[in-house]
Amino acid sequence: MKLRHMVDSATVIACRDRVDFYFWKGVPVARSWPSKSLQPRSPGEVASSLKFRGAVRLTGLMDPQMREYYRLGMQGRGVTWVDRFRATALGKSWVELG
Repeated sequence: MKLRHMVDSATVIACRDRVDFYFWKGVPVARSWPSKSLQPRSPGEVASSLKFRGAVRLTGLMDPQMREYYRLGMQGRGVTWVDRFRATALGKSWVELG
């Protein structure tokens, strides 16, 4: 569901595990919290998940100057610096920047 504006952090915390708030193409949206699949994950899904976990850890270990570099580089592009950094870390540097 499209929102008029992104909700504050208190609302996000209050709705945790029930409503998922995020930006889609720069538009604030909300959806019901995704449920966990009952099927076991395939080997490809497990491998992808491990790669993504590594990219998330790299984001946390990132030098503040490099963070600012990504932040400035992504202004006005429609992609957050975190998404761009993780795409690069995962070898998906072909991700379109709008």
